[in-house]
Amino acid sequence: MKAWPPRKVAALSFLKKHECRTQLKIERMIQNTKILLKQLASRLSLALVAVVGFCMSVSAENKVSMDNLNIKSGETKTVAVFLDNSDAISTLQMDIKLPSGLLFKNNLTRNEARLDRDSHTIYMDHLKFDQESRSNIYRLTILSSDLSNIVGNSGAVVYFDVEANSSLIETRDIVLTNIVGSSSEKDEETGFTVKYELEDYTASVSPNIGQLFFTDDSLSVKTDGTSKKVDVSLINYVKVRGLQAVVTLPEGLSFETKDNGRPRFEYSDRLPQNATISSNITEDGKLHLAISDLTGGTIEEKEDTTVLFSFYVKASEALAEISDITLSEVVISDNSDHGIEVHGTSTVKIYNSFIAYYTPANDSIQGLRTRYEAAVEKINTEAANVKDSAIVVNAVQEVATRIEDLQKSVNEAYANETLATVYDEVLAPVVEIDTAIVDMVEMVLDYQQKVTANEEAYTRLTADIAAVQAKLDAAKTTIETDYAEVAEQFMADIVALQEDVDSISNEVKGLYDEVKLTAESQIDATAIEAGIEKVLADAAAALATEEAKKANEEAYTRLTADIAAVQAKLDAAKTTIETDYAEVAEQFMADIVALQEDVDSISNEVKGLYDEVKLTAESQIDATAIEAGIEKVLADAKKAHEGSSIAGVKGPEGAELLGIYTVSGKRVAAPLKGQVNIFKYSDGTVKKFYMK
Repeated sequence: MKAWPPRKVAALSFLKKHECRTQLKIERMIQNTKILLKQLASRLSLALVAVVGFCMSVSAENKVSMDNLNIKSGETKTVAVFLDNSDAISTLQMDIKLPSGLLFKNNLTRNEARLDRDSHTIYMDHLKFDQESRSNIYRLTILSSDLSNIVGNSGAVVYFDVEANSSLIETRDIVLTNIVGSSSEKDEETGFTVKYELEDYTASVSPNIGQLFFTDDSLSVKTDGTSKKVDVSLINYVKVRGLQAVVTLPEGLSFETKDNGRPRFEYSDRLPQNATISSNITEDGKLHLAISDLTGGTIEEKEDTTVLFSFYVKASEALAEISDITLSEVVISDNSDHGIEVHGTSTVKIYNSFIAYYTPANDSIQGLRTRYEAAVEKINTEAANVKDSAIVVNAVQEVATRIEDLQKSVNEAYANETLATVYDEVLAPVVEIDTAIVDMVEMVLDYQQKVTANEEAYTRLTADIAAVQAKLDAAKTTIETDYAEVAEQFMADIVALQEDVDSISNEVKGLYDEVKLTAESQIDATAIEAGIEKVLADAAAALATEEAKKANEEAYTRLTADIAAVQAKLDAAKTTIETDYAEVAEQFMADIVALQEDVDSISNEVKGLYDEVKLTAESQIDATAIEAGIEKVLADAKKAHEGSSIAGVKGPEGAELLGIYTVSGKRVAAPLKGQVNIFKYSDGTVKKFYMK
């Protein structure tokens, strides 16, 4: 609900001091003061000292006033008594006429900023009821107990409450009369305390039965020939029989009329069915309207903002950017046909939507377009290599779309007449789009630098990857060719290294696709190159191992054959000694055993080297000593045989004696005396002999 602004305190004006008036008038004031003081507390007695003599002055420099009052029946409001003073004033007295229908509520409070409790006393007493003016007269007195002046030079000094009743049915006057003030200061010429007579003051009090006002604070109007509805609302605390008002349009705005030339009104359901709006447009363009109902229908009470009626206006190109429609001279008739004037005016601010909003909005958009076009030109010139890339095309298109969306929003808001109310909201993207244009150029130029660096880095890194790939391919070829026998066992390593190369290649390609390669970008192929060197070394080692195994096997076969041959010689020598030289064989068995140990030692050594894969084509056994030992033990056995007692002994038929044995089967070199000896011959015969 719109509040009617209170009447402001009139501007301060200062009155000049006048000549002293008669002492008689002063004595009358003294007498009145004494009568009043008898009713006050004893602490006010000091005030009497101040009034022993006066020099009276009338001054327009000091003024008492009161705001106009608008009040409902049964409502209580606080009113203020204002004092604007250029002179120092310590005491103040006045009569206040309250019209019939306005009652004093027997309370009086001070403005403690101007009236200190310790120095000033306030009092308001009913003097009489004036029949002529139908007013209650009250006397307001402000006394200083210590001659202290009222603080300050403007503002309220006291407040009191009033209540309106049903008898207040028209605008009436509150009159402040007999206003006299005194100063604690004395006149330099007379030596008397200075007193001031202040001019009377009249404020109005109106019964507040309702308010007629424009529903909206502001409206946006287009100049394209379309009309704009203006809503008028009524708040009424009593039933309303009728009302009248004047509507004033600014230049460039006219009322939309019907075919009959009368203004077009729209009635709300608050108006009775038989209520009509009669109107007349005067030569000065003002619309005088009146609402009445010949059948006696009334507008029911409603204390919140509700539209009563509406009218329509059209704007021409002559309409200023900002102007006002005013609603004034409002008179409301209550159910008893009391016409009550409603003071003040209601105003709705009119904005020429095209001038005030649409034009500057389009100017802002055009500014964006201009800056956008300049940005695109800069991109085409300074970033030609990337201007057609997806990221640049999308970025440029995104900004263009945002500008077009803004234009669309402005057009829609203007079309539906909301541009005025949402202007800041609709135009808010301008700053963001401006920033986006700058960011777009910076992004594209930066992107071009990145693309150039990305291309250069990709060329360099792919060459580095190719070099590593060439090393891996060469290693694979070497293994497959030079180390064919063991190549298969290293193919998994070659595949793993290829995967590592592919991984680096894919990573570089991915960064390239994302335009993330820079002059500082490098590949780390250290591990791959080390792996290539290792697989080559491992393949060479494996091949050497295989060759060594083969040579080991061949050497082992060869050497075991050599050892077998020596073993065969030793076995044959042993058999020969045991058979042919049986009578002396026992004495050579230790030699045979020793030689066998030598053969076994060589055999074990060869087996150990074989197990350790240490035999080679150059590996040999040294059986020279063993073979010499075999030859020597044969020769020694033969010689021993030939020197024995049975050497040359012949058996029957000329058979040679092979050996002599005891009965227990023990072979002996010669017959044992005192025992039976058994002789074995080469033809298989056996003879027993007792040796004496």
